[in-house]
Amino acid sequence: MVGGAPRALATGKGAGPDMTADTSRTSHEAEPATVDLIKSSAPYLLTLTARLQAAIYANRTAACEVSPAGTYILYELSRAEPLTPKALSKQLSLGPAAIGQTLTRLERDGLITRDRAEADRRWVEIRLTPRGRAIVPPLNDASMALIREIRTVLGVAGERRFIDDLGKLIEHFGREAEDEGALHRARATARTGTEA
Repeated sequence: MVGGAPRALATGKGAGPDMTADTSRTSHEAEPATVDLIKSSAPYLLTLTARLQAAIYANRTAACEVSPAGTYILYELSRAEPLTPKALSKQLSLGPAAIGQTLTRLERDGLITRDRAEADRRWVEIRLTPRGRAIVPPLNDASMALIREIRTVLGVAGERRFIDDLGKLIEHFGREAEDEGALHRARATARTGTEA
C-alpha cells in the first residue's frame, strides 16, 4: 500500500502526464514517486470502495436473491409498513422508475404486496409478505458484518469521522443533483416548449 491506496494506484502507470503529480519529498531520491491524480482521487476511491463492498455483500446474500435496491426497500418496510412508492422514493433517494421496477421484481418474487389503500384508492400501500419478512434478518446480518468490518479497519472515531464526511458529501451532491435535474428540465422545456 502506498498512501492508503493500492500500490498500482500510486505508480502513475498508464496515466497521461497531466494526470500525475510528483509526490517526492526530498531532492536526493533516485526517482520521484508519482501519483495518478484520477485513481488516487476521492471520487475514484469512493466508487471503488462501494463496488468492492457491494460485491462482498452480494456474495454474502446471494441465497436471498435480492438486488441492492430491493434490499433497501425490504429494510425500510421492516422498520415501518405500509409504505407508499413515493415515501420509499424519498427515503431511499431513488427515482420513481427505479422504485417501480424494484417493487415489480419484489412482488414477482413474493416478497411484498402492493394493494390499494382502503381509505383512499388512489394510494398504493406496500407491505412485506411472510417470505419477505423472513429474508430481512439474513440481509441485516450481512449489513452488520460490513459495519463491523469498517469499524475494525477505521476504529470507532475514524468510522464516525468517515460517516460525518460522507454525510457532507451526500448533502452537497444531493443539492447539486437536484439543481442539475432542474436545469435539465428547464433545457428540455426550452427545446420542446412543454414541461419535461
